[in-house]
Amino acid sequence: MFEFHSYWSKGWILSKHKAIEVQLMRDSTLICFEIDLEFKGYCHAGPRIDIAFLFHRLTISFPDSRHWNQEANRWKTPEEHEEEAERGTRRGRVLK
Repeated sequence: MFEFHSYWSKGWILSKHKAIEVQLMRDSTLICFEIDLEFKGYCHAGPRIDIAFLFHRLTISFPDSRHWNQEANRWKTPEEHEEEAERGTRRGRVLK
């Protein structure tokens, strides 16, 4: 059985809400090539490329720093983030 292991990862901030992240890791995937071009619709959405071969994976992503408001179908406002922090909630669950 193969265990997940991250060999290397690095991130750079590109703008107020955008970044680039690169990661090289070992996992249980034999072969994979995947391109995700979703720019919104979920937290930290952004284009991503995954290439895996013989249990080694390279992921390059361009995530957004914002969280997604599922009910309103838009990015959360700074005020919504502050309200969540004040209520002590994260991802719809109360932190204990």
